[in-house]
Amino acid sequence: MAAKEQLTAMEMIWGFMSGTTGHMGKTDFAPQKEAFGDFASPETYFPRVVPESEGISSEKLTQMLRELAAARHTDMHHLLVLRNGHVICECNFAPYRSGIWHATYSMCKSITGMAAGFLISEGKLSLDENVYDIFEKRNGLLQKILRPNLTVKHLLTMKSGVQFNEMGVVSGNDWVDSFLNAPVKGTPGEAFEYNSMNTYLLSAIIQERAGMKMVDYLRPRLFEPLGIRKVFWESCPAGITKGGWGLFLCPEDAAKLGVMYVNGGKFEGKQIVPAEWVAASTSVHATPPEKMGKYGYGYQVWMEERPGSFAFNGMLGQNVLGYPDTGVVIVTNAGSNELFQTCEMLDIVRKYFGAEFGAELKSGEAESPMAYQKLVQTCRDLEGAKETPGRILRGGWKRRTPGPRNSGTPRQIDMAQLLHGKEYKMEDTHVGMFPLTLQVFHNNFSDGIRRIGFFYEKGRFFVELTEGEKTQRIEIGLTGSKVVEWVENEESYLLGTTGQFAENEDGELVLKLEFAFLEEAARRRVKIIFQRDFERIRLEWNETPGKDLIIEGLESLVTDVAIAPLLPSRFRERSLDMIHLLMAQTIEPMVEAHRVRPGEETGTEEAAAEAELAAAVENAENAEETV
Repeated sequence: MAAKEQLTAMEMIWGFMSGTTGHMGKTDFAPQKEAFGDFASPETYFPRVVPESEGISSEKLTQMLRELAAARHTDMHHLLVLRNGHVICECNFAPYRSGIWHATYSMCKSITGMAAGFLISEGKLSLDENVYDIFEKRNGLLQKILRPNLTVKHLLTMKSGVQFNEMGVVSGNDWVDSFLNAPVKGTPGEAFEYNSMNTYLLSAIIQERAGMKMVDYLRPRLFEPLGIRKVFWESCPAGITKGGWGLFLCPEDAAKLGVMYVNGGKFEGKQIVPAEWVAASTSVHATPPEKMGKYGYGYQVWMEERPGSFAFNGMLGQNVLGYPDTGVVIVTNAGSNELFQTCEMLDIVRKYFGAEFGAELKSGEAESPMAYQKLVQTCRDLEGAKETPGRILRGGWKRRTPGPRNSGTPRQIDMAQLLHGKEYKMEDTHVGMFPLTLQVFHNNFSDGIRRIGFFYEKGRFFVELTEGEKTQRIEIGLTGSKVVEWVENEESYLLGTTGQFAENEDGELVLKLEFAFLEEAARRRVKIIFQRDFERIRLEWNETPGKDLIIEGLESLVTDVAIAPLLPSRFRERSLDMIHLLMAQTIEPMVEAHRVRPGEETGTEEAAAEAELAAAVENAENAEETV
């Protein structure tokens, strides 16, 4: 992989802030997209039924969908609601589509917990076993003398107290040794302290005892019995499954895990995960800080509001929620600006399926075809099935007809034609198309965009981007999303692209572009303002999750009780101001660019004239063909 080796300040920042997270490590890699193109034929396992047939009203689900779509801090990607093994609601929020796997982040910690349960049931591991004994060959003299009693149970319950966390993995390739050599705060087993490296070490233990990578250990025990075939789990530089993050899974397959756990570890009548382990892992063994979760923590599983319910929880909105007493399972994927369980999205879900939920319809209440049709239409609208084609007009921007400002749909084709052949050179090349969060997660850093061009050919609108020495042309959806492939340093990613032309208060043409990374929890947005008769453009970039989330994490770093006493109060205040400024410039940069005439960079006037003429002819042909 061509990722840069140099450690950046942003890596350190995000490693601290995420707390769950990143796909970090110098020899790390992003998932290979063998599944590219398969999304057109998604695999489905669970039967689809009318909600009322399972005792839940369509109206209730419609209201929940609308609240989730309108929520300010929530960026929904996928939602599945099941009852008794039947799908009663599914929605893929545009431009996200079914059949595409999605990053799970810390949701996969619960699967690592299942792997530990398998190993314990096979007699190859015990909860009370000392971690240092398991890695006896790695221990130095100091550890043999001074090591604490750190057990497998302490890892499972996030009570290890070990100070080696995600922030440390960017600086070394042997994460096991770093964990074993790290200091321990307090006594293991006393305090809950969320640390993804606890889960990583569980994966390392499973590999040590099973003699194979955890992902391979799980295939015949979990993935194959559940029919989960489309799965990818990243490894650390030493070849150990990351355990606490790095898993990509389709929503329907995630639902299988939830249905199995709701049924005490059984799936299709067969016991998959031992029932004793399901009961133990979904019981409270630790009390997290309330800002992370209010209901307790088990063995790599969060408890939920409704008594007996649980959550496999990953940051930014990756969840499998299980309600054993009602048979309800809910799967969510999102790119929200919130971490953990205390969040807007789960509060909405709790409103409809939490402690107050009474599953059965009222006596005598029948199925409502009208309510069900409203639910179906709501899903279709959110999935982007409702498209309004733009009006096709002769003339260009200068001859535009009066109309409502920023209406979005009128003149889209006109404007795309007007931009055909226009190319611009960036005056600053530090901004890449790949979101900064994903650059850090995947250790895959952009070379920065040097040039951007716009083309309209045979009814299709394209944006052409040059980063480093590579030029890629991306089709943009003007009346709906387009699914395309983006390659970053030889690694491919699925994109959903949308574009919209508008006019700002100064009468300037504005092109708003959105690039949704369909397998991830991130979107890239850019607003391009065309100035001085198209001789210059200004590009205003942002991404989600954005600066608010990162600033929240960085503020906690500066005000952390272990650090704050060492800093003068004035310095802490200044540090926060500097953090806000840094994040605004880094996450939401603004770049200027100037028009490059065809042939200008080669210095030949003849080439420039020929290229201008060819572009004019092609423009005219496109306009004629469209009209």
